[in-house]
Amino acid sequence: MWCDAITEKGSVPHSCEELQGIDLELNVDNSAFYDQFAIAQFGLWASWLAWLAITILAFLKVYHNYRQEDLLDNLVHEKELLLARPAPRAAFQDEKSAVI
Repeated sequence: MWCDAITEKGSVPHSCEELQGIDLELNVDNSAFYDQFAIAQFGLWASWLAWLAITILAFLKVYHNYRQEDLLDNLVHEKELLLARPAPRAAFQDEKSAVI
């Protein structure tokens, strides 16, 4: 593909190998190429790290909420035991699912 574009589909009597050393005079300013490449690379790394941080925080939030629900279940059960009124846990589960 590159070779066809440079040799104009074979109409130029030079091979791709011969054209490797010839300045094509395309008037392209590539002086800032490495700066732009470094900025693009930094942006990709930063976005990947941000995605990773968001993913870890989401899993931590889910884990924390899961642990919090266990704590609430245990606190209600202990309260019922302290008040000597054992309540069925199924009724509490129905109430909790209605809240969510």
